[in-house]
Amino acid sequence: MTRERDKDDRRKFCISLTEHGRALEAELMHYPAYINRVAQEGIDQADVDLCLSVLSRMSDNLATAFEKQERVPDVIE
Repeated sequence: MTRERDKDDRRKFCISLTEHGRALEAELMHYPAYINRVAQEGIDQADVDLCLSVLSRMSDNLATAFEKQERVPDVIE
């Protein structure tokens, strides 16, 4: 894995896999798929989709809030 600062936003890092990392990726990617299957067992796909949608919207809300301000407010309403 390599890590470099983003050229446009010095607060961010760009992370990419090395050749060795790409080789391991093919070998190891079945593990997350298995874990996801186990975690979702017995849960309706509609519920999983709703959960992912809500979490995505929450993530977007947080990203938008943090883009608008440079620091966390002292008092949260």
